[in-house]
Amino acid sequence: MLSKNLNPLKRFQHLPLDCVFDGEIVVLDTDGRPRFNDLLFGRGEPVYVVFDLLFYEGEDIRSLPLKERRAILDQVAERYGLQKSELFIGCGRSLFETVCAMDLEGGGLQTAGRSVRPKSAMVEGSE
Repeated sequence: MLSKNLNPLKRFQHLPLDCVFDGEIVVLDTDGRPRFNDLLFGRGEPVYVVFDLLFYEGEDIRSLPLKERRAILDQVAERYGLQKSELFIGCGRSLFETVCAMDLEGGGLQTAGRSVRPKSAMVEGSE
């Protein structure tokens, strides 16, 4: 794994080299909630939480629906001892309300049957 400045992160060298993940490095509190400030100030043990799998065994799988990518990710996560985010299907509004009520730092939504579309240009700070 490389940092955003393309420096190798030794702590995460156990990740498979033939996969590209979408995930985030976080520090989790005792309830398992991510705490950005703890990561920022070096309090706690950083953990890589995987959201999605974009390339598997060197192949681009972004065209596969989320459910299919997630099934592959489940196998990879088990094989390599990765921590992955929970997947909630069909409850976007109530999930959003829960995230707000629990004062969590964020979440991501995807349509389960859609693929990930690669972006031709990426501007710093935009999606």
